[in-house]
Amino acid sequence: MTAAALSHSGALPWGAPPARGGRHLHAVPSKATQSHTRLRRTGDPVRLTRRGRLAVTLSMLAALAVTPPTVLAMVAPAEAGTEVMVRSGQTLSELAATHLPQARRDLAIVQIQRANALSSNEIQVGQVLQIPSP
Repeated sequence: MTAAALSHSGALPWGAPPARGGRHLHAVPSKATQSHTRLRRTGDPVRLTRRGRLAVTLSMLAALAVTPPTVLAMVAPAEAGTEVMVRSGQTLSELAATHLPQARRDLAIVQIQRANALSSNEIQVGQVLQIPSP
């Protein structure tokens, strides 16, 4: 396509003077910025500035400071408040209502199951269960 055709279609190439003669600003990269804007090859290592290294270090320290208490809270078993021996006819629901009355019944049952590593609601007569403290 010729320059005349481009100017009539309104699609001027970058840097070409405007058709109307008005003043327009054009960004022209300098030689200094051209040398810094070369594309990075895939084998080149990433280079961090001093501020970048400081930011990475502080981020890692913050992550390490937050992680241990969070992980321990999820992994550590609930503190045992009391021990109860299961009698004939008792259920987890009854034990939860008796020993953890302030908690919702379903959550209290789950707390007892976690404290005793139970995978179901079945308990046996004579079994000793840890009741977590509220």
